[in-house]
Amino acid sequence: MSPAEFEYAVAELCRKDGCTRVQAVGGAGDLGADVVACTPDGSKVVVQCKQYRSKVTSPDLQRFAGTVFDIHRADVAVLLTTGTVTTPAARLTKAAGIEIVHADRLDRWADGRDRPPWHQSRAPLPTEGGP
Repeated sequence: MSPAEFEYAVAELCRKDGCTRVQAVGGAGDLGADVVACTPDGSKVVVQCKQYRSKVTSPDLQRFAGTVFDIHRADVAVLLTTGTVTTPAARLTKAAGIEIVHADRLDRWADGRDRPPWHQSRAPLPTEGGP
């Protein structure tokens, strides 16, 4: 699946779970916003999609944290990855208020076994050692 197709698939997951005004807006100059939507309770959610086989690192999250609230005015920030996150990146998400959806949680969300990330139902994060 191409990066654009992945972003559209994530947008469809948001629609499936009741979001409105869903847009896959990723691309050059997106400043970290790949999917933007309005949650069922009216909150603005901004999702950055990382279709990685490797780990999301602290610098990846620092860039997203630098734009998601101040530039995009998100109420809920989600970094979604097909991989895992490093331990420093996991610490940064907690400090910055960014919700992480890693590969295992993405699978659970997609098949209805986990709530959408805007419900903040934190699952344990697989870190450098893997899931």
